[in-house]
Amino acid sequence: MIKIVSIQDGWTEIEATYTDEVKTYNLVTGYMTDDCQPYRVAQSAMIWLSSSGEIGEVECIFPRIVEESPCKSSGQIKKQEGFPILDITSEPASEVCIQFHEGDFTIWFAKDKMIDSQVQADSTTFLIAEANELVGIICRNVTKI
Repeated sequence: MIKIVSIQDGWTEIEATYTDEVKTYNLVTGYMTDDCQPYRVAQSAMIWLSSSGEIGEVECIFPRIVEESPCKSSGQIKKQEGFPILDITSEPASEVCIQFHEGDFTIWFAKDKMIDSQVQADSTTFLIAEANELVGIICRNVTKI
């Protein structure tokens, strides 16, 4: 499980890219450095975290593409701004998938979860389910490479 430990105030650059030739989806933030620790979160996905738990990069190579959201939203979604601090607490997901929508994409880390809150960081939205589990990341302003 990818757990959100806290939300920090502040801002960093976030860039989302898609490379069609190799079917790779990336989210790179200003926190990415050579010191970031890689975590394999699924067969086709890696996350690099800084020593403080900020996402440096998310990379998905040849992920499964889905038409429908694998998670549902509750009626009341708590919204806040900031950047999540993460902890990867257990075995990786069996599969990470990508959902396209209007030129953007969502990286899904879980399925059959109820989204009850979201954190907005620039053009990126982190989707959170019960127990502060990060279940998805909506990536906007995607650059196709």
